[in-house]
Amino acid sequence: MHIELIKEFQVFALTQNLSKAAKELHMTQSCLGKHMAELESETGLELINHDSKRVSLAPAGKYFAQETSTMIAVWEDCLRRCKEIQKQAQESLSIAIFLEGNPSNDILFQLGRDYRKERKGAEVTFSKLVGANPMITSEMLV
Repeated sequence: MHIELIKEFQVFALTQNLSKAAKELHMTQSCLGKHMAELESETGLELINHDSKRVSLAPAGKYFAQETSTMIAVWEDCLRRCKEIQKQAQESLSIAIFLEGNPSNDILFQLGRDYRKERKGAEVTFSKLVGANPMITSEMLV
């Protein structure tokens, strides 16, 4: 089931009018009607009463509208937060440096400065490694 179908259902639930909802969603009434039928088919629920003169929410549709509005809010909040996390991950760099006196540290510090220049406001953190004290050359980092 696509979240977009549920969002379209929410618009219909607010207006309880297919033509108004379709206009608000920038689609044809026929297309929205098909989407609502698809949603009913996928859920196995009668969400909409189709009377000869008008359409309205069926009892299950009223409950579905209420509960899915919460679900959509949680979904959108989740997407917003995930985008923030992704952006933060792209804007931070953690560099492990070696014991003091290792000439490789100069290369690592320069890489950190370059990263910070390329990504204004990026966070660069340094932490010391414990253990072997290998030599790294700039050719190894390319």
